[in-house]
Amino acid sequence: MLQYLQRIGKAIMLPIAALPVAGILLGVGGSLINIAALENAPAIYQPLIAFVNIPMITIILKIMQGIGDIVFGNLPVLFAVGTAVGLAKQDKGTAALASVFGFLIMNQVISVLLGMGATPLGTLVSGDVPSQYAQYVTTTLGIFTLNMSVFGGIITGIVTSTLHNKYYNIQLPAVIGFFSGSRFVPIVVSLAMAVVGALLAYIWPFVQDAIAVIALFVKNAGPIGTFLYGLIERALIPFGLHHIFYTPFWYGSFVDGQVIIDGTWQTIQGANYAYFAQLGNMQSIVGADANTMSTIVSGTTRFMAGKFPFMMFG
Repeated sequence: MLQYLQRIGKAIMLPIAALPVAGILLGVGGSLINIAALENAPAIYQPLIAFVNIPMITIILKIMQGIGDIVFGNLPVLFAVGTAVGLAKQDKGTAALASVFGFLIMNQVISVLLGMGATPLGTLVSGDVPSQYAQYVTTTLGIFTLNMSVFGGIITGIVTSTLHNKYYNIQLPAVIGFFSGSRFVPIVVSLAMAVVGALLAYIWPFVQDAIAVIALFVKNAGPIGTFLYGLIERALIPFGLHHIFYTPFWYGSFVDGQVIIDGTWQTIQGANYAYFAQLGNMQSIVGADANTMSTIVSGTTRFMAGKFPFMMFG
């Protein structure tokens, strides 16, 4: 079990390793554009604002911000592909393609069941979600589905890699021999993920309730919770399991980050995603009081302090 968890930890590092670059693009592009949008900006900012307002520079910064937004907005499918590729033993390209098939089918099955009222949440359709269920659902790749954050991607990657490692070299009877080997993997993954989607449609709302309890505990634990989080994360490094531990806090729903976007409070799941979302909209917190900043920090940098120097330069 320890070895398998280590393999999963290594697998999810594939998508995680690319996120600092996306974060830098989002942070630099977003923060500079936000400085240019400040009203009554201090005189010291005026040369920088003039530079940012050069049309070509504005376009480049907007592109940088857009790249970061699209990466962080599609983390689940990136984790699905990354986990499948990381755990596949051979023919990793087929595993990657099969994981995309599986991820789309899983979410589409959940979407259909939500619309039919075949889940514990009752009948839910996009654009008509009761406020008490707003955190339970989301839109992923244009599909109205349950909000599984990166867990949905990791589940897809694990199922895909398991089936891929078993069937990538299968030999079928000659009459259907065309589907032998790697061609069989997307087929079996699609069928399996349809079943997984049906199961998750019923099970995941209860999982979300349990995650909400954990998130509330972490939020209310204050400095003690922060200390325990940091202690456990550091202690797991010798075992290679720290990536599994912090992923739900950084990219999942263990943390509900409260941030101010365009002057309005928003809840963004995942401390890392919430952090970069706020970094790309810094003009909204200029002049914010201590209580406001404390609320923002408790769902963002509270779980990230000191991590990037370790991860990028350690």
